[in-house]
Amino acid sequence: MSIAIILILLLSLVLVIFTLQNTVLISLNFLFWNVEDVSLVLTLLIFLICGIIISILLYVPKIWRLKSKIKEQKRQITSLSEKIDESENKTDNKPDMEITGETTNKIFNE
Repeated sequence: MSIAIILILLLSLVLVIFTLQNTVLISLNFLFWNVEDVSLVLTLLIFLICGIIISILLYVPKIWRLKSKIKEQKRQITSLSEKIDESENKTDNKPDMEITGETTNKIFNE
């Protein structure tokens, strides 16, 4: 867990250094919008956050499908385990059959 905290602190430090070194103001032009004097760092952070949100929204349905598949497979495993337990109980309750000489003769003569 401490490695994760160290990595987060290092990434935060890199972000602070990047912010301090890129205080340039830019103008954005997109389709009909024209925004003047926007911070480069602010613009990059906004687009980074938008990208993260879009990627999460694209993968949420897949994650739900996989979770439901896992639940269904757990139900199948439980059902199969119960069937195995039932069959083991049935075989334990059956009396043992004795093989006599007559039975072995029938088996080998056929």
